[in-house]
Amino acid sequence: MPKTVRPPNDRSGPPPPNEATRGLDEVERALSVLDGRHPEHHRVARETMEAVQEKRDRTLAEQADDRARSRRRAIIIGSGAVAAIAVTFVVVGIVRRSSKTSELLTQASAPWQAAGFAIVASSGLSNGARLEANIDPGCVVVVSTVTGSLAVDRGGAHVAGSRSIGWCTCKEEHIVATTDLTPGEPGGIRVLRIEGGAIGGSKLFPLALLRPATFAAGGEDCAEAMLDEWVTSGRHPPSEVDDRSLEGDGPRAALRRVGLHVVAAASGSAAFVLATLPPASCAIAESATVTDRLSLRANGGARVVAANGVLAWCDAAGGTYTVWREGDGALRVLAAPSKRFGGMLGLREAASAAGMKTLTTWTRPDDRGADAADALRASFVADVVVSPDGNAAPTGSQDRRVVSISREPDTEIVVTSPPGAYYLCSPPLDPGVTHAVCIESSPHMWRPRAGGKVGLAYAPLPFWMSPFATMHEPDALNGALALLGVARRLGADGFAPTILGGATETAKGVDVLGRAGEDAIVAVGTQPKPPWLLAYTNGAPWDLSGEPRIVPLKPFEHAMLTTNPPPSAPKETRRTVVFRRTLRP
Repeated sequence: MPKTVRPPNDRSGPPPPNEATRGLDEVERALSVLDGRHPEHHRVARETMEAVQEKRDRTLAEQADDRARSRRRAIIIGSGAVAAIAVTFVVVGIVRRSSKTSELLTQASAPWQAAGFAIVASSGLSNGARLEANIDPGCVVVVSTVTGSLAVDRGGAHVAGSRSIGWCTCKEEHIVATTDLTPGEPGGIRVLRIEGGAIGGSKLFPLALLRPATFAAGGEDCAEAMLDEWVTSGRHPPSEVDDRSLEGDGPRAALRRVGLHVVAAASGSAAFVLATLPPASCAIAESATVTDRLSLRANGGARVVAANGVLAWCDAAGGTYTVWREGDGALRVLAAPSKRFGGMLGLREAASAAGMKTLTTWTRPDDRGADAADALRASFVADVVVSPDGNAAPTGSQDRRVVSISREPDTEIVVTSPPGAYYLCSPPLDPGVTHAVCIESSPHMWRPRAGGKVGLAYAPLPFWMSPFATMHEPDALNGALALLGVARRLGADGFAPTILGGATETAKGVDVLGRAGEDAIVAVGTQPKPPWLLAYTNGAPWDLSGEPRIVPLKPFEHAMLTTNPPPSAPKETRRTVVFRRTLRP
């Protein structure tokens, strides 16, 4: 049989047996026949063993490969776990630092937020030691969580301090704040702001109970406007007042009798006191230390009056004022309706009776006419007419005999007297006298010298002063002025004058009958000859320039009153003015 030769690139089928293989096959076939087995038995067994070994080797190799891959995966997983743990530690640290920083900033800003300040900006975790912010007009405080230095740069102005820096501004500002904070240390900077009118601007911010450790300059251009807004806002707390110092019979009792009561007070550590007056009121501000310098601030910032120890003012429209003090005495303000005691004239008289010998006062120029009229109305003078411009007597004042004046100390009054006429004033119209009530023998012409302004009020003699209608002697008119003063003092204490009924003239004085609803009287007699006035009493004598003699008198009881020396005119020619006090509810 011819030999088969395969092409070199023919790979189909089993390779041709070589001589060694053919020899092995023949041996295995022979062994199989000798063993009585199939001729191919040993060859199949050998090949089976070879296949098993090959499979075992392949399995071992694959297992080795698997173990190698597992080791590589374990290494990778282990590395990832280490990285994850490291990242976790970093994140936890950041969270903890962020939480601590937030806590510290909250603690630093909490008092300010409670006072109404709002957060503008806070420094971040990346750089807690520095903060840039834009600020709107108002009042600002920058707080730091560390006790080290704190600095603020405001448009070229550098302010250094610690813990907190504050200021007020009238315009927008860009600021850069820095503080001593170690990198990685929790903490930072926070900027807070409030409207200037809410705390009084740069005038009051440095004086507040809650104020920054360092106060920077700023806000001067709008300081008065911010203070005005605060004064009129009603945001300020009510003042703690105590009227007990006006009780009893001490020097200040004269203030209580005319209705004055404490409306505002401040301790010696306060720089000012704020007082709100209702319309048509007057007030006295006094310090417990007479050398303290007081000044009254009106809206707009003007200090309208200043004095040592005590000052006073009246306001027809009412309003809120601040009284500023340089010193350390306790400060208080007392007020009452102007009509009760007679405007500034009556207030001066009450202050003098209370021991305040000098009283510096202020009244709005436009209120001087009303102030003059109050002095007459409190004297129980009716039909009062106010000069509209202070330059002439108004229409309907031809029968006037009483004139009230309210003027500035440096305003001169020109008086034109009819022939043979004269007038008398209490107090006399000397230079520096600002308030007075005058009685004329016949009407005069009153006017301020050119450029000045005066409050003038006119009225006829009241009915209860009718005995003076026919009296023209200067001493009699002086007595009439004194009687008007008594009427003002008594009127503030609840008395009112009467002249008809309930009083019977006697040889030595007068018999006064008590009336229902009344509890006390003061009696003043008039006669058509000197002495023109008789100060009646049931005990110690008194003078019309001093404190009146108040006689308790129950309804329907009689009070027999006399004077020393006794009346010099017949009882038929005398009249008695009885001031009666109505029982208070």
